[in-house]
Amino acid sequence: MKTPYVILIITGLAVAGWQLWPMAKDAPNKYEPQPVALDSDEAGNALALLSRVVESTNNLDQYMSPKAPPMARLEVLKWASQVRNGAKLELEEATWRDSYFSVGVKCADHKTNPTTHFFYMAKGPEEKLQLIGVRN
Repeated sequence: MKTPYVILIITGLAVAGWQLWPMAKDAPNKYEPQPVALDSDEAGNALALLSRVVESTNNLDQYMSPKAPPMARLEVLKWASQVRNGAKLELEEATWRDSYFSVGVKCADHKTNPTTHFFYMAKGPEEKLQLIGVRN
C-alpha cells in the first residue's frame, strides 16, 4: 500500500475516534454504584437479615444464596461470632451495583474496633435479598 493511502486511513480513523469518544465516555456504566437511602425498604430488609444472622446462624442456609462460595459462608459465620448477640448494627452505606446490593454495616457496640463490613446481596427466587459475599 502506498504511503498516502496509509496516512489517509490513519487520519480517517483518528477523526472517527475523536467524534465517537464523547458518546462512549457519556454512556452509563451499569456497574457504577447507585446510592440507596439508608431508610429505604431495601436497606431495612438487609439490616433485618443481618440482625437475624447475628441472633442465630442455625438457619444460615436460608439467608445465603446457593451461588455464594464456601469462603463467603465462612466469613459470614466468623463475622456473626465476633458480633455479640443483641448488638446494635448500624448501616453506613447502601448501594446497588448492577443486580447486586451492597451494604456497609458497623456494630455500634464495638468501641475498640468499629470496623465496617460490606455485605453483598442479590435477590433470591422470591425477590428476597440473600447474602452472596462479605468484605471486611
